Amino acid sequence: MFRLVHLDVKRRRGRLRYVVSTETGPGVDAAPQHDAAPVDATHPTEAGPPTDGGTDVTQEGSASGVFSTAPVDFGLADCGGKPATATQSYGFQNNGPVAITWSASVAGPVFAIEGPTSGSVAPGASGSITVGVTTVPATSTAGTAILDTFTLTTNVPGFSTVSVPLTVTPHGGSLTLTGPAGFGSVTLGKATTVPFTLTNAGNAPVGVTLGAPTSAQFVLTYTGAPAAASIAAGQSLPGASATFTPTASGAQSATAAIQVTGVLCASPATSIALSGTGTTSPLSIGPSPLDFSTVGCGQSVPPQAITLQNSNGVAIPYTTTLGLGASSPYKLDAPTGTVPANGKAVINVTPNPVPAAANLQAGAYDETLTITPQGVSPVSIPLKESAVGALLLVGMANPHFGTVTNTTKTLPAVIFNNGNQAATATLAVTGAGYAAAFTGSNSVPPNGGSVNANVTFTASTNATVNGTLTASAPNMCSPLPTPVAMDATAEVPVATFPKGKGPFNLAITCGSAGTSGGFLLQNAGSAPMTIVNPVSTGGHFAISGLTSPIPAGGSDTVTLTAIVGSALGSAAPYPDTLHFTTDEVGGPAYSIPVSVTVTGVNLALSPPSFAFTDCNSQSFAVVTTGVMPPNGVVTVQGTPPYCVGDCPSGVGFSAGFDTAVNAGEQPDGVRGDGARLPGAHPDQRDVQRRSLRELRLEPLLTRARVNGRARAPSSRPAQRPPSPSSPSSRTSRGAPRRRRTHARSIA
Repeated sequence: MFRLVHLDVKRRRGRLRYVVSTETGPGVDAAPQHDAAPVDATHPTEAGPPTDGGTDVTQEGSASGVFSTAPVDFGLADCGGKPATATQSYGFQNNGPVAITWSASVAGPVFAIEGPTSGSVAPGASGSITVGVTTVPATSTAGTAILDTFTLTTNVPGFSTVSVPLTVTPHGGSLTLTGPAGFGSVTLGKATTVPFTLTNAGNAPVGVTLGAPTSAQFVLTYTGAPAAASIAAGQSLPGASATFTPTASGAQSATAAIQVTGVLCASPATSIALSGTGTTSPLSIGPSPLDFSTVGCGQSVPPQAITLQNSNGVAIPYTTTLGLGASSPYKLDAPTGTVPANGKAVINVTPNPVPAAANLQAGAYDETLTITPQGVSPVSIPLKESAVGALLLVGMANPHFGTVTNTTKTLPAVIFNNGNQAATATLAVTGAGYAAAFTGSNSVPPNGGSVNANVTFTASTNATVNGTLTASAPNMCSPLPTPVAMDATAEVPVATFPKGKGPFNLAITCGSAGTSGGFLLQNAGSAPMTIVNPVSTGGHFAISGLTSPIPAGGSDTVTLTAIVGSALGSAAPYPDTLHFTTDEVGGPAYSIPVSVTVTGVNLALSPPSFAFTDCNSQSFAVVTTGVMPPNGVVTVQGTPPYCVGDCPSGVGFSAGFDTAVNAGEQPDGVRGDGARLPGAHPDQRDVQRRSLRELRLEPLLTRARVNGRARAPSSRPAQRPPSPSSPSSRTSRGAPRRRRTHARSIA
């Protein structure tokens, strides 16, 4: 077999171009001809190698993108206002070959989409959606986050629904009041003082002043009164107390306003209620009632004291009785005793812990303590306590997901609260592939309130999967919610390679068909499998097969065929990779190693262009790269005629170049050949064989003698020389006739 490489130099519109072609021996198809790009002769550059045989293996794929599910926290926002940064942008990137279509929503009303709620993002571009906080309600609980979910729906496999938690935290003060309980029975004209606690349970400081009680028999005071006091978050009003000095017998009462400056969120305490009874008895007993307020299920509270103050000079014995007797939820540390003369006695009252399965009716743990002093009328003191907590119930109208084929299915759920206290609920699921999230806030209102949630199942294995859904809260009472049983049948694709997956070694000789290799791709799963973006990363082979989708249980034969996909220049195989992804769980990427050996030659002229003056010559070299010894012909043609070597007669001439060189090297000189250069001088051919690595191109000038002198070149356009067969083309001795032509540049 032999291979000839032709380099044809041509001039077109003032520029030189060359044409590379090859000829092969029997049994090998000729490679197609390729035109090199025009090269400006005034700025020579190295000619690039031909790029014949390249095949575009890029195939259209499905949408692909980069999405985040990280929570978006707007931080603190004053109750009745907005956060410092009222809007935030959610961004995502389209890194696939097709546009991403999307739509976005939030449950509201605290959060809202600002701007477009749907759109399209082109390949390579980014999408941005603005989410904002409208107004945090003034009745919000300070420090308790308001939650919502930003839901993004797209056409990207695996990201059809993207859920992003949204959070904003109400900021402000919140006042709670403990005491003062009623003063009980107080001897007329005697002052009785009891402390009370006004606490800022919020997360921001507030300024507080106390208004004057509506009855002058009561007085309120605190440290620094009457000036406004600043109560920091988590702190109490210092030195707060109330005094009752009855001036009339019987029950007395009054109220005093709590005046606040600063941001105030939901605040249970807005005023202070005062009560007491004026009596002529020398024994003052109080406070009354004794209020333990509300206690969570399973919790307990510290004891409170009842004080018996004796203004008489004689000691007074006493006894006590609890209305419920042995079943009373309270204990007394001094059920009987004596109040010393002009002294006092203290009875500590301790409630029993509230049971986990508590009675949540208001006043369910109320009791009456009766104190009977000797010689004095009995005094009844109400003991007050109520249990509070959440009673959660989880409901799903349909907990059966059915068959879920390589996707995510969503079913609704509802969380009810039959307790008497709001619950900050948490959802929990069991079973692979199940997940649950609230569609809006997770704060479940009391007394039959409810919130909505979504339960999702994502197919991840070929099996029937059972799961449960339940809810919990820190303040839950018994009984705990019964878990909801769920079931789903999952179907997913599973790629297998029964005959292995490489590596594959392919080969191709320029001008011939390349060898092929391949593998069997089988879908062993129960759902169709989509192939995404199969590509030869190096461009050295073509792909057939990898049809999409591959049905469940089906298979596809993949064939890889070597092509001349890039420049030659190395005898070593070209490393390449077949890369593709599938819509299996996790979207795995497959990289199959492929190596391609390319046999052939790339040729180029150096320099790639020439400029001539009268009777001068230019030289050039034939540069070769590749993995075959060069064996070819240099062909020169043009008008005016150009020649290679000694300028013999004729228009088109060629010179062979050496074939005895190693692959990838430059030829050992481009030499004239007597068989191909008729008329060339033998000595010149010998010189070329010894040392030249170039060919000389000279303008062919024909000269005529006038009066024994050579005539200067004419300014007339050059004429086409006569053919060698024309009688006028030779002298009487048969020598070539020389005619005057112009020196012409082919730049």
